[in-house]
Formats: sequence, structure tokens, C-alpha cells
Amino acid sequence: MRALGLLSLMLLATGCPGVVSAIEVLPPRTSATCTAPGVNSAAYGRGLLDVEGTRTLHGAYFADLRISSFQDMVVDALSLDIDYLGKSETGLELPVGNVFLTGADDELRVAVLENVELLPRDIAVELRDDSDATDIEFETVQVTITALRGEQALMGEAGSFALDVCKGCLVEEPAEEDCGDAGIAETGACREGQDVPLYGCASGGGGLF
Repeated sequence: MRALGLLSLMLLATGCPGVVSAIEVLPPRTSATCTAPGVNSAAYGRGLLDVEGTRTLHGAYFADLRISSFQDMVVDALSLDIDYLGKSETGLELPVGNVFLTGADDELRVAVLENVELLPRDIAVELRDDSDATDIEFETVQVTITALRGEQALMGEAGSFALDVCKGCLVEEPAEEDCGDAGIAETGACREGQDVPLYGCASGGGGLF
């Protein structure tokens, strides 16, 4: 057993490639405390970004990822391929530090990466200016995620995530008449401009509260 442990450390130290079993996007942070999802959270296949948020907010799309493997390995970067508006941006590299996936025998090794930028602000701005999206008609962006060690892809399953893009569906305030006397209030969205509305009706109105 001790020999196997030493062998695993040697493999990690020499940078031998591993095989990624899955790269999954975890559920968006929507709780009142913006709690990060855990290793056992259900995978989330689709997100929503309001690119009108780029006018007053940062506008990139952030997510938490789960990487799993049945082999010991180190992940130090992610590579993104983004398909949007009929074109592609490939090989966008995101350093993530040294993420160690280690375990014993055939158990599944799992790590969670928090606050990964899956869609950069500059692409969000381009989608705002050039897409035909509206507050009810969405544009779809496809993001493919590959784990890297150095510049080498850790062969196995790449992650795939669909991102719906709208203009005004999340960051616009509701009409005053829809909220009545209750008025309009901020929802306390964890990541402003993505996945949940930024504004709603205050308690007693016709909206979210």
C-alpha cells in the first residue's frame, strides 16, 4: 500500500497525464447566503445570462465546476471553446492553480472549482451588440470545457454547457404597476445578471417576494 502511495506521488510530480471522467457545471448560487454548491450537488446543464448587464455590471458568466477522475492527477488550467453567433473562440485558457485529485484504489476523485469564468465579458458585450436576442427570445452559446496540466489536455470527457443569452430578461426592473403599492426591490441575486432576476416586487406585490 505504501508503494502504491509513493507511485501516485511520483506520477503527480512527473506530470504524467490522467483521464478526466467528467467536468460538470454545478447549480447556480441562488440561496440567501450565496452558498457554493458541494461535491454531491446535481449537475446543471444550462444557464442564463442577461447581456444588458454589461452596461452597468461586469457581465461575464461565472459558475462552479466539478471535476472527477478515477486516477490521481493535477489540473492547473482549463481550456474553453465557445461557439456563438456562428463563430468560435477556441483554446481560451483559464489558470486555476494546482487542483489535486487523489484517492485510493478505484474510488472516484472529485474536486470543486469555484467562480470559474465560463463566458468572458468581451464576448458578452459582443453578444449584446450583435445578437438578435430580446427579453423573451434567447441566443444560445455552447461552451466546451477541457482540463489541462501545463499545456497538455487531460484526455477523457470534456464538459459541455449551454448558455442562453437574453437582453433585459434579468436586469430590468419590473413595471411599477405590476408591483402596486409594494414597490420594487432588489432580489439579492448572488451573481448579478445571471440565472435569476436582479429586481422583483417587494413583499406584498405581484412579483417574486
